[in-house]
Parts: sequence; C-alpha cells; structure tokens
Amino acid sequence: MLWIDGKARVEIKILGYQYEVIEEWYDDWLTVQIIAQDQNGFQWEAISPSMMTSELKGLRDWLVSVRDKQMTWTFAAFMEPEIEISYIEEGQIELSLSHAFYPQKLIKLDQDEYKKKFIISSTKEVLQEKIEEIDEMLKRFPERCSRYNN
Repeated sequence: MLWIDGKARVEIKILGYQYEVIEEWYDDWLTVQIIAQDQNGFQWEAISPSMMTSELKGLRDWLVSVRDKQMTWTFAAFMEPEIEISYIEEGQIELSLSHAFYPQKLIKLDQDEYKKKFIISSTKEVLQEKIEEIDEMLKRFPERCSRYNN
C-alpha cells in the first residue's frame, strides 16, 4: 500500500505472518515493512511485527468509514504504536510512524517523542484504491484465529 504526497511517500507491505502456527488470536501478528521518504528526501525502511490481522481488517473498515463519511472514530487504533492513522479533515489523513518505524538515524537522546508525520491526500478515489490494496493483503494473509471464536 503506497501513500504519496509531494516528495513524501510511505509504502506499507505485509511480508508474512510473524508465527507460522498459532493457537490463540493474540498470536496472529503480521510482519510489516515500511519504506518511507520524507518531504526533505530522507529515506529509510524498517521491519516490525507491528500489526495483527484483525487490525489490518479494522484499518480497511475504518478507511471505508472515512470514504463513506460515516466515521465513528477519527483514527484507526492499533495495539502497537508503530503506525497511527488519523482523519484530519475532508480529503486529508495523517499517517504517523514511531518506535520501530521511526528512522533510527534521526533519534536524539534528549528527545521525548519520536514520530514522523505525513499529511496525505485522501480523496474518495485514493481511499478506494487503499481499500482494494488491503483486500488483496487480506486474501494473502487472512485472519487465522478470531478473538471472538470459541
């Protein structure tokens, strides 16, 4: 899934499941790769098991709610804080990268918070494209164990 705004770009790829075999819903983690470039041309990439399959599905549902202007929440929440996605206003989403997805070369010892923020255009067409890209990801990496199954 590629987000582009001017010189800035963030590509989010699912590389696979963190664990080949799982027994419980809380083991259904995906290994995510970020390839990013900020407005100044600084580039980096990082890999982290930072999203559950259920959260990827939740991100898809949230993007649908933004596209259809029926949001209950102004952000998509994840258990791990590496990726944050928030609705700012009509046609704009903020994508923040932190922790394992923050560029290590930019970390300063006296810095309290590490976040790289991107303001991204989110027209209906762009949102639909991202929804379809997530649908493809979910086909390749479906939820294997639901929290709500007994």
